[in-house]
Amino acid sequence: MSFLKLGHNENGEIIHIKELRKEHARMLKKADYFKKSLSRKGLVSEKSINMFERGICDIIKWEEDFLFPQLKDYMPEDGPIFVMTYTHDKIKTELINLRNALFNQESFEIRKAAEKLVKALRYHIEKEDEVVLSEAEKNIKQSQIGYLSSMFAKMTRD
Repeated sequence: MSFLKLGHNENGEIIHIKELRKEHARMLKKADYFKKSLSRKGLVSEKSINMFERGICDIIKWEEDFLFPQLKDYMPEDGPIFVMTYTHDKIKTELINLRNALFNQESFEIRKAAEKLVKALRYHIEKEDEVVLSEAEKNIKQSQIGYLSSMFAKMTRD
């Protein structure tokens, strides 16, 4: 994930939002590949699950800790950000369910948990790109971009 070059590009788009959209697209491709590999093989390696989970959790952390608080002035408290936070929780629950199924080595449950995870992830990303990021692009201020940049840089150092 590369949010280190924040600011506006020549089209006026906020670069970190554009990068987040790209990261979302990459995550959906990874999710589809992950789901297909489960369908073909029935199992996936612990390493691939760890990498997939880490990618998801890194994005969730950055959104919840840094992006969403910057958008609270533009969106109602019980609106899109509430829904996105709820779907983050749903994704985390599906990750736990997948790990439990893997621990128990139940092929059917592994596939079912992976399908639910991918479905929750796809729903979340589509809604976030459509609503939250569009609103962020319209409303976020330059000072907030600087803050988001510094917080991401700090997070990647820790």
